[in-house]
Amino acid sequence: MKLQLTKQSELELERINALYGDENSTEYDNWDKMSKLEVLITDAGLYVDGAYEKNKFDNLEKWCELIGKSEYQAKYLQKHPNVVFNKINKMISEGILVVAE
Repeated sequence: MKLQLTKQSELELERINALYGDENSTEYDNWDKMSKLEVLITDAGLYVDGAYEKNKFDNLEKWCELIGKSEYQAKYLQKHPNVVFNKINKMISEGILVVAE
């Protein structure tokens, strides 16, 4: 299985990248200027593109644990071990992501 952006989220990510610069840009340090939804969509794009770990899994929870180790510091993960899994569930419930075959 893998994560996939919805069509609306793909369009929104294009708008965000045009507005703030894409993640490959040297000027992509605009997280503090983005809304919470824009940050969520941008994070979803990073997951889909395999920025932290290949976007392929059999078990979403275990995949989220791997992503968490790349995305967050160990000290934060000790207090919030399910942070990525919870964030992905929010992305799914907000219609940002779907799980595809």
